[in-house]
Amino acid sequence: MKRYREIMCLLHDNNTKYVEMTEYNEIMEDLFEKLEIAHKDMYCDVMYKLEKIAYKIDKDEARRIVMNMKPFGEKWSYEKIKDYVNIKGIMGNCVEYYLVMNMVYNDYYNVAINFGHETDVEFYYELANAFINDEDGKKFKVEKYFID
Repeated sequence: MKRYREIMCLLHDNNTKYVEMTEYNEIMEDLFEKLEIAHKDMYCDVMYKLEKIAYKIDKDEARRIVMNMKPFGEKWSYEKIKDYVNIKGIMGNCVEYYLVMNMVYNDYYNVAINFGHETDVEFYYELANAFINDEDGKKFKVEKYFID
């Protein structure tokens, strides 16, 4: 592993050219193809960890996304959503709830009006919760939805 770290540091520190990175990517693709065949569970575990990095949306990025939502932008701050979902016993994925509750407010506000729920936070929470916890939803569904 030490040898791999040394090589990665060299690639990073030397501002590796596009051609060399293309060669590196080809080597890594070959490695992962072989890993998928020989050790499917290990391959899936590594892919999950890489996706977790690739699809991560932090609070600042989430705020940027929410502020640009149409037509209203942010209805509830991250802090308000965090406090609200904490009361519901949800501690770990407040960014997801912040994104999705604001998204459903922006996207379904007219539906909420039709049913008299335009100011009902619980209505938007339930929609967001259903979206986030969709039984047949893919991994990183929320993040993939919001990544440009």
